[in-house]
Amino acid sequence: MAANTICTASNGWKMRPLEESDYTFFMESFKDYPLGSNSYAARVNRFSGCLYRNSLYEDSIIKAKKVTIADGVDGDGVVRTYVTERADGTAIQIRVLIMHEPGVKVARAYAMHPTYRGNGYIHQCEALGVGLNREWDIDIVRGWLEATPTFPAITPMRAKYVTAGINLDMSTDTNVQDHGNESLIKKLEASKTQYEALKTNCPGWADVTYTISTS
Repeated sequence: MAANTICTASNGWKMRPLEESDYTFFMESFKDYPLGSNSYAARVNRFSGCLYRNSLYEDSIIKAKKVTIADGVDGDGVVRTYVTERADGTAIQIRVLIMHEPGVKVARAYAMHPTYRGNGYIHQCEALGVGLNREWDIDIVRGWLEATPTFPAITPMRAKYVTAGINLDMSTDTNVQDHGNESLIKKLEASKTQYEALKTNCPGWADVTYTISTS
């Protein structure tokens, strides 16, 4: 089992690797996920795959920027699935991250549990993720947003990205990675300076520090 990084903020928020006991939380979070199939069988397979991928490779190779096939990593890269917890220990969000280029982190999926939507938590989740970026020495963060957002939370999040100077419209692509879905998605890319700005601009997070441990 690979040792996975845990990131705990000084305000109590935490990112930890997905665990088997997160099954129900995971299934409920992805039940209405707008990209790809969200059938029960597809969610079970996704959960199993996320646990398996968390067990492959050591996080140290991410920081060393040795995440390519030439470095002995398979074609999927290093894939990590994390659960975000509030300061009271409540799990609220799941994110799937992929590293297959040196110094580049791809946000593959963000899924907020339906119970906790509408509370502005996505801003804290983004600020918390900066701690992981620092630990892994990430230079560039990439992701994709729906061209026409399903959930209203994406609108204020897009505004924060723009304030940070992040390019939201690098390209418009058809979502070909998730089978059974042809949604239009827009590629975004953030530099280290830009993703750090997401933390600085999040109310109450400018002076937050991070502690790194392993599971």
